[in-house]
Amino acid sequence: MGSLTLGAAFGAGFLSFISPCVLPLLPTFLLLLTGSGMGEAQGKGRLLANTLAFLAGFTAVFLAMGATATVLGQLVLDNWKVLEKAAGVILILLGLFMSGLWTPLFLLKDRRPFLQQKKQGVLGSFLLGGSFTLGWTPCTGPILTAILMA
Repeated sequence: MGSLTLGAAFGAGFLSFISPCVLPLLPTFLLLLTGSGMGEAQGKGRLLANTLAFLAGFTAVFLAMGATATVLGQLVLDNWKVLEKAAGVILILLGLFMSGLWTPLFLLKDRRPFLQQKKQGVLGSFLLGGSFTLGWTPCTGPILTAILMA
């Protein structure tokens, strides 16, 4: 394993931040964190509380993912044969679905429970941070993995 400087880690994080799947969302997140999307201006204290809650949600998800990675990795290795067979069955079922030979109704439903209830304030910012982490892990994950592996 090589050594990684703080500057290299910061640079990699910055590149991840300005990637096309993260940077365009910044104005929306800022509006949600400041409360401007609710039609009322919030003070600096509210912005700080929402920002800290966003970062806490972001951090909580990454910590949970990191803490469970080893356990899940070992579980996958222990049950590799069964998982291969289950994955094969799922691929066959999805192939039948894509070909139109099998149309399960549960795959055709669109449900968005979080759009009906808007979470605002600190709890909403925490949930936004967690969702951001889960949603953009494919964009930020490779760089984070490289940093953690160094």
